[in-house]
Amino acid sequence: MARGPWLFESVALVIVISIIAHSSTDVAVARVFRKAAEEEQEAEQEQEREQAAGVTR
Repeated sequence: MARGPWLFESVALVIVISIIAHSSTDVAVARVFRKAAEEEQEAEQEQEREQAAGVTR
């Protein structure tokens, strides 16, 4: 069973790489979602201001 340690180390390395990859992209994805939500909110507020002012498109 000479492959046992190699297999264990390979699986451990894949797990570590996966954790690093997922945790590093988590913040970036959250920022994209937050920016999209803020832009949508700003567009809705602008539309409400235009409606209040009587401006139509």
